[in-house]
Amino acid sequence: MDIKMPDIKLPVNLPKIPGMEIDMSPTRAAFPLSAKKIMKKTVKYAGLTILILFLFGGIILPIIASVGSKISYIGMLVGLLSFGIVIIAIVVFVAVYFYQKRHFAKYFYDFTAECVMIRKGAITQNEIAIPYEHIQDVFINQDLLDKLFGLQDVHFSSVTYSEVEPHIDGLTKESAEAMRTFIISAIDKKKAGEKVVPPVAPEVVEEAPVVAAEAPVVAEATPVVAAEAPAAPAAKAEPVTTEKPAK
Repeated sequence: MDIKMPDIKLPVNLPKIPGMEIDMSPTRAAFPLSAKKIMKKTVKYAGLTILILFLFGGIILPIIASVGSKISYIGMLVGLLSFGIVIIAIVVFVAVYFYQKRHFAKYFYDFTAECVMIRKGAITQNEIAIPYEHIQDVFINQDLLDKLFGLQDVHFSSVTYSEVEPHIDGLTKESAEAMRTFIISAIDKKKAGEKVVPPVAPEVVEEAPVVAAEAPVVAEATPVVAAEAPAAPAAKAEPVTTEKPAK
């Protein structure tokens, strides 16, 4: 059963900062990185440092408090050291976060008609180009944090880079599978002597809003009621006279 992180909003949509512009390419637009990669890398590299800090505080501070229990203001000293550890942990987390944000922005990869180009680095960048003919295998991999954040990595097995395996990490499942399918297709086309067409981002077609046709307003005909003739006055009843017979 896959473990998934809760659907929370990560602080990746911060105001634009100089140097954080994304080095976009048609391939990255077609197979985009997930912004969760920033937080995943931050947790990976800052989490260990913060854990060590708190373990250090949890061990050292009680020792200082017990040894220096007779020293004046020892409680204040221990409190300041605890506060300092918390501040250092926050600074480390924020620094690593912004470093990973820049690394995410400068993460460049492009699939040309001849090769796979990958360029990485937040400060100094390394770039490699792998011809499709030199790629022996393409596979998808995940570590524990990838599973938690719902990310996948695409690795390229090549004889040219036997020590360091080229890979593109921080992809969504859909992007990783589509990328792997494209690379395998490109390898097959190269073997067959066919031309490889670089990927392009799918165009977003804006649909015109559907406006419901209004039904024509039909004026309701007022029913014509025939005027009734006034009732004739009732005829007066004639008095009945009874004649007596003549004697």
